[in-house]
Amino acid sequence: IMLPVAPPMQLVALVAASVALSLLLRIMKFPASWMFGAMIASSVLHGAELVQGGVPPWVRSIALVGIGALIGSRIAGRGNHILGGIIGAAGGGLLGNAIEHHARAVTEYDVHIRIDDGSTRVLRRATAPAVGEHVRVEGSTMREEAGQG
Repeated sequence: IMLPVAPPMQLVALVAASVALSLLLRIMKFPASWMFGAMIASSVLHGAELVQGGVPPWVRSIALVGIGALIGSRIAGRGNHILGGIIGAAGGGLLGNAIEHHARAVTEYDVHIRIDDGSTRVLRRATAPAVGEHVRVEGSTMREEAGQG
């Protein structure tokens, strides 16, 4: 399931929290402070529903290539520098491409529907109706109501 892109201000908050926590962990000499700071900040902000969504796909792809290059440079530190960097960058790029391809293939939407009696139902669909559109729910399926909205 592919996350929608978060609004710009939420992305700014996510980056700011990630950098701040990473710097704090770095001061504490925590191993892999940049990785863990970003993961913890993202988990907390998403878990508290302060950030809803993710980064744009092109940012994710660039990040994966960067991560691959960093891993490759670690490998290269113990042997052939050029080969390790190339393998890491190529691996990150291929992994990013595969993840992106897979994410696009299985996009689904959780549609939250308010029923006339005030209760709420959630149905998973390949496409989402417009917000506020009237729909008819029958079991685990829904269909759009013509002429209302």
